[in-house]
Amino acid sequence: MSTLFAAWAASLSRHLGRREREPGVLATQLHFASFMEHLPGLAWMKDLDGRYVFANEAAVEVFRKSRAELYGRTDLEIFPPATAAQFQANDRLALVNDGLQTTETLRHADGTLHQAVVNKFPIRDPDGRPALIGGIAIDITDRLRAESQLRDTEARKAAMLDMALDCIVTIDHEGRIVEFNPAAERSFGYRREDVIGEEMCELIIPQPLRDAHRAGLGRNVATGEARVLGKRLELDALRADGSEFPVELAITCITSDGPPLYTAFLRDITDRKRNEQALRDADRRKDEFLATLAHELRNPLAPVRNAVQLLRLEGPHGPGLEWARDVIDRQVEHLTRLIDDLLDVSRITRDNLELRKEPVALSEVIRGAVETSRPLMEQHGHELIVSLPRADVYLNADLVRLSQVFMNLLSNAAKYTDPGGCIRLTAERGHGGVVVRVRDNGVGIAADKLEHLFDLFFQGDNSLERPQSGLGIGLSLAQRLVELHGGRIEARSEGPGRGSEFIVRLAAVEEPPVAPEPVEDDGDAVPEPVARRILVADDNRDAADSLGLLLQLSGNAVRIAYGSQEALRLADEFRPDTALLDIGMPEMNGCDLARSLRGLAWGERILLIAVTGWGQEEDRRRTREAGFDAHLVKPVDHAVLLRLLADPPRARVDAS
Repeated sequence: MSTLFAAWAASLSRHLGRREREPGVLATQLHFASFMEHLPGLAWMKDLDGRYVFANEAAVEVFRKSRAELYGRTDLEIFPPATAAQFQANDRLALVNDGLQTTETLRHADGTLHQAVVNKFPIRDPDGRPALIGGIAIDITDRLRAESQLRDTEARKAAMLDMALDCIVTIDHEGRIVEFNPAAERSFGYRREDVIGEEMCELIIPQPLRDAHRAGLGRNVATGEARVLGKRLELDALRADGSEFPVELAITCITSDGPPLYTAFLRDITDRKRNEQALRDADRRKDEFLATLAHELRNPLAPVRNAVQLLRLEGPHGPGLEWARDVIDRQVEHLTRLIDDLLDVSRITRDNLELRKEPVALSEVIRGAVETSRPLMEQHGHELIVSLPRADVYLNADLVRLSQVFMNLLSNAAKYTDPGGCIRLTAERGHGGVVVRVRDNGVGIAADKLEHLFDLFFQGDNSLERPQSGLGIGLSLAQRLVELHGGRIEARSEGPGRGSEFIVRLAAVEEPPVAPEPVEDDGDAVPEPVARRILVADDNRDAADSLGLLLQLSGNAVRIAYGSQEALRLADEFRPDTALLDIGMPEMNGCDLARSLRGLAWGERILLIAVTGWGQEEDRRRTREAGFDAHLVKPVDHAVLLRLLADPPRARVDAS
């Protein structure tokens, strides 16, 4: 390298008109040459004819020419014509203007075009005349690319801010607004230029929330703690006109070398809140409709059931009449269960169904389900095979509700199994619990319907050939009840015509409960009648008359009223010891009538029984508060009523 520098120094001396051996000149030239080699960019020199006389290592590498190929040659001999013409034109401008700074483009060895900031200047001899043309170039390709990318990013950011449907507000560490996009302008009613630099709290945060917002911002700036960053919050925001509206808020922190910035994303959720409220209102109206529907359906069912009981007690007997009475009774029971299922689904969807759990034997659960489902199976000539473990399994369960699960599964199997088919219910221990399977050889389930089988109101088979497919709520109700017991249920089928299987898995109680004192199970046996003085009040004449006649046939003295005012008058004359009151009567509802009866001098000890089509928990609460001793839902089971009259409750509780 020193030989190369020496050769260059001799050439430079000749061009500058000085002898290379002049004291100190050679050393200075060598120092300068070494300096040029360490520049961060390209450096070169040309004579006034444009021939290269010096090029540092960086220039040699970029020009793709050795020094032997460069020195003594012009740009036209080295570069493409267009590039050479650009370089030469800039050289002339540098000589004329005593220097030039410009941007030049050069294709590198790898084929990429590079841009460089070039400084060209005349190098003068001792007399001040131009002797050489010097050049220094700094490659700015990467910088230009980065600047271009930054401009693109900023443009995209601006476009996103402009087009965003959500409000985007950026604040500094003091809470002052530094960005306010068009969506924020539309939502809050401010122009961007009017809010930049203003404190966000004062503009869009309602007064009660401002202190908390400022405190949170100060805590984050001081400690880096960010309790709301990354979370979504719902709160009210403030418009320019002073009105408030609900927003969903998310905040992110932008950190850099300086103080942090915070960007708040706010979404106007007014429409969503309105829709949610509309859904809640619709759900409430649906529940009210179902309750009203149940009431209206139960009212006509009550006299039908009473009439059946009357026919059994005193009507003519014969195979045909017995069959007709049984048909009517079964259909009333079926309608009653449908109504109860509808109301249960409504309670479950509102998380308003309470389970009364206690240790119960699985055999007792299954027995209740089988007894309820047996009439439907006998009607279709089905064979029912039940297989339970030898040793009883105990569950922590609501006996009535869990029996309802298996009753629904057995009834479902009966509906979808042709007459003469076989239904099996088997239970076995396993994995700390019990597995109950209900299997039939019926119509089966198509694969595309299995995943929807437990959906509410889903109809597995709605063909005209199978009209008794139900409302599509039994399986959904069964699934929810099983889940409320901490278990799970699944359905399996090998396809149409191959039958189906429902599997229920439940946790068992490890230790069986202490066996209660054995009691004699009298089933549905009716106790010996106890003659009572009974007032029946119901604005449904058929229901009142049929119930009154039933009670008379049981040896009771009965008075009937078709309204509350008439009931009060009869009660004062008749002085009953028992009153069966409908709730939904005109003039005065049954709850107010009960309070009036309790307020009479002799009414404190009267047995008050609500007999009504309203059966929701809220209805039961109202009757308890009104002073009723028991609440029976229409159509009333005559045996249940007679047991209640024979052994009235000492405390005011539900009897149904």
